[in-house]
Amino acid sequence: MSTQQIDPHAPGGRTAPPQAERAADHTARPAARPRRFVNSLMWALLVPLAAVAAGFLSQYPFGMLYVGIGVTLVVVATTAVIAGARWNRAVPATLAAMCVFALPFFAGPSAYELYAKRLGHAVPARVTPGTHCRVVDAAGAAEELTPRQNCTGQFASGERVVLFRDPFGVLHPWVGATGSRAVPGRPLAAAGALFCLAALLILWAGVRRRVQDPA
Repeated sequence: MSTQQIDPHAPGGRTAPPQAERAADHTARPAARPRRFVNSLMWALLVPLAAVAAGFLSQYPFGMLYVGIGVTLVVVATTAVIAGARWNRAVPATLAAMCVFALPFFAGPSAYELYAKRLGHAVPARVTPGTHCRVVDAAGAAEELTPRQNCTGQFASGERVVLFRDPFGVLHPWVGATGSRAVPGRPLAAAGALFCLAALLILWAGVRRRVQDPA
């Protein structure tokens, strides 16, 4: 049984050979590759950036922690749907979802500390007697600090510390033993590694997707 089809553009309605159809299909594929790469690159950058934003959002008060957790779960689900279900790449989708789930836990506190130390106002304070995380600043304002503000009981009673206050007054202050604005490199390196790994996995899954849609 012949598999040839009638070519409406051929003179007299002659049939077009399957070889011609395959050649036309191969000619169309290279034109779709740039679109596929751009689309994959968009998701590869958008998803980790959303995870970083979720981590930083969770550092804000007024219950924003739960909003950040919700955004993180949405980002993880989006990664699984796009790379796993739509692009049919289960392994990179799983690994990328794990990366974007862990990313806010590293990127959030690191971004909080980086923002507070680089842009915040340094205010001298002293730990109140008999406490480890309650401080009084130079203006006489008392504040109870939490582990999210870098107070885990490491300060001695009466010790002098420095509060890095948010210039907009929204974030709680970050406390340090000195006025140094240096930020530890390990948490930033871990966040950067997770970001790059997630982006590369999503990009690979998008470029090597198993779908008929070239975009």
